[in-house]
Amino acid sequence: MSGMVGMDIAGVRALSKLMLSKADEIDNAAKAITKQLNSVKWVGNDAQRFRNDWNGRLTSNIRTVTDALRTAGKQASRDADEQEKASS
Repeated sequence: MSGMVGMDIAGVRALSKLMLSKADEIDNAAKAITKQLNSVKWVGNDAQRFRNDWNGRLTSNIRTVTDALRTAGKQASRDADEQEKASS
């Protein structure tokens, strides 16, 4: 380690932007999967079980991940703002 204490403000802002962007990408991927799943012809118990799992547990897990990414990304941005103010 370089012995640096503090924050690379630009680096943390870039991290924040990346986290928020990737959360959007994950949301968009989940929406595309849902759309495809709803349009594919698939009938039967396996199909219903799969759709229920996707529309329930799996999309809930995806929302948990995207919410966490957004929360962390926003916090990183606030931390960078605070660091910038403290360094001024």
